[in-house]
Amino acid sequence: MTGSFDSFGSFIGARPRSRHLGDSDSEDWGAFDDDATSAQNPIVVEDAESSSTEVCFKKDFTQPDPISETCRDHILHLLTTGRLFRYQTQTAEHGSAVDEAEAAIARYTGARYAVGVNSCGCGLFLALKSLHVGPGDFVLTNAWTLAPVPGAVAHTGAQVVLVDCLRDTHSICVADLERKWLETVAQASAQQPPRRVVLLMSYMRGVVPDMEAVLNFVKRHNVDMVEDCAHTLGVRWRGRMLGTLGAVGVYSTQTNKIINSGEGGFIVTNRDDIIERAVIHSGSYGHFKAHKMLSSANIDRMSALYQQVPNFSMRMHNVAATLVLSQICSLDDKIAVFNKHLDLLKQDVVANHVSSSGDVLVRIETLEDSDRGDVSNAHTSFQFNVLVSRRDNGSVPKQEEAAMLLAFSEALKGRGVSNAWFGSDWTGFTSTYKHWKYTNASSEGTDEFLDTLIDIPLYHTASWSDEDFLLIARIINEEALALANTVLSVIKTP
Repeated sequence: MTGSFDSFGSFIGARPRSRHLGDSDSEDWGAFDDDATSAQNPIVVEDAESSSTEVCFKKDFTQPDPISETCRDHILHLLTTGRLFRYQTQTAEHGSAVDEAEAAIARYTGARYAVGVNSCGCGLFLALKSLHVGPGDFVLTNAWTLAPVPGAVAHTGAQVVLVDCLRDTHSICVADLERKWLETVAQASAQQPPRRVVLLMSYMRGVVPDMEAVLNFVKRHNVDMVEDCAHTLGVRWRGRMLGTLGAVGVYSTQTNKIINSGEGGFIVTNRDDIIERAVIHSGSYGHFKAHKMLSSANIDRMSALYQQVPNFSMRMHNVAATLVLSQICSLDDKIAVFNKHLDLLKQDVVANHVSSSGDVLVRIETLEDSDRGDVSNAHTSFQFNVLVSRRDNGSVPKQEEAAMLLAFSEALKGRGVSNAWFGSDWTGFTSTYKHWKYTNASSEGTDEFLDTLIDIPLYHTASWSDEDFLLIARIINEEALALANTVLSVIKTP
């Protein structure tokens, strides 16, 4: 970022000298001067021409780790046999790769049952259908999530109800959940016949909400909770895997997840009624006995139910399952590496960045969850809010703030740090409730959180060195310093 903004958000001029404060420095701007600052953190001086010597990050955030040679051999064998369809085994006694992957996921998560599907989004749809959700029903879900979540609800014909998410937790507001649940239940009960209301809890970017409060809510209101665990395979709360805390959970093995099968997902549950409908819905063609974890009682009930439950043909195939099997055995080791890398970023990204004049503060606000002893995380991305404030307590106009954050995001990209700004228009994998016009739902209470949120993907970085993350942190710090100085042109504009 080598310039500044005028009052219309245009990028002009050159970057002046900058300085930053560490986390321990006072946020009372009148309490520090140059001497006090330099005693704790050296002043960072950058000349206008410094951009010519800026260091860029060279690695590709989109490049997945290679598939192991052993897995490639198994896939080659599959291709040689041609038996890619899960129900096309040599005999009824032979299990398929999908059967093995389902058993492995069930063991890993601690669930009684698992069924492999072609994507997490389809898995969410099947989970909702297995709870009898359909047209006219209501599904409450997080306002901060990804498009497949409201898409799965729309696929059922149900109405999305968005629940606010908070900046200080990056997760669902339980008070707003309570309020909207009661409002929605009253609306659903007034219809003839009364409509169903369920909760689709999305653990967006692997963030775990106040689960004690959430589960207390679920118990008090007898809620059927579907858990969207696209980003939380391997995350545990009080020793229990997320995805097994509600009625049904759904995981993703899409390429940008902790297990990469290209596309894929798994539904897990402890309930017989859900797994029985999910298997039929997924497209079993009546081959219930091929699912080795199902009991004879399951088979008998499914045979009676089969003609009443539609086939949506959303099965996982054997190649995807083979890719899953090759990676799940090393999943915990991979999670430890991801968590270490995120800790490095959080430790090295400086919280407070002050303009050369001392008039503007840019704060990088990260989620502090390392002290949560009840959660074991699996971090595959890094989020932070970029907050701009002035020494005179004046505000930066929203239009200019948006232009600055867009430029900050683009400056990071220009130096090789892939990121998404959730305050922007939809792009690539990034969109917000404002772009899901088909839902007719809103969540203005989430805007404060999303409008300043930057998201850096880490899901393909397990093989990167510690030094790579120190460089990423350095680039974030340098561009935050530059941003602090671009604000000067805005506040000086008449």
